[in-house]
Amino acid sequence: MKKKIVKVLLTAAVITSMMFSVTACGSKADDAQNTAADAPVSAAQDATPESTVAEAEESTAAPESTAAAEGQMSLDEWIESDECNQFLDMMNEGMADQGVKVFFEVDGDVISLVYQYDEQIEVADNAEEAISELFSNNASLFESVRDELINETGNENTVLRIEYRNADDSVIYSQDF
Repeated sequence: MKKKIVKVLLTAAVITSMMFSVTACGSKADDAQNTAADAPVSAAQDATPESTVAEAEESTAAPESTAAAEGQMSLDEWIESDECNQFLDMMNEGMADQGVKVFFEVDGDVISLVYQYDEQIEVADNAEEAISELFSNNASLFESVRDELINETGNENTVLRIEYRNADDSVIYSQDF
């Protein structure tokens, strides 16, 4: 199951990487619009959003074992786990040339996957609407990630938050699943 959650997270990361093409404009736009969707993030990069969603749903359809059999952990423990660190290492390696760092934060039952720009950017006027539409169209993928986290931790109240932040830590966009 541990490899499954990393696979589902990577698939979700491909979708979230697409957001960078709609968030940036202005003087930093030329650099920021060369998005992570164009960078080598994972083997799933060449897949369309529709196929990555289908693959993620297949990968979560039949769990290999229960979280109880593997020993449940808290969300805080999960973000300190080897699988989480492997995911973050892959993501940050692929995003380094995009000027974005990726990390997790936990606040109670909310686990946030945060994409933060290294330098301050201006946000395109239509960015929020475009990002919201892309997330809504792929909600089942993010719900699959949340469900895998629930399986891993046994915390039925887990909420997955995807968040984009500017360099000054201001939130550009956030959505809960």
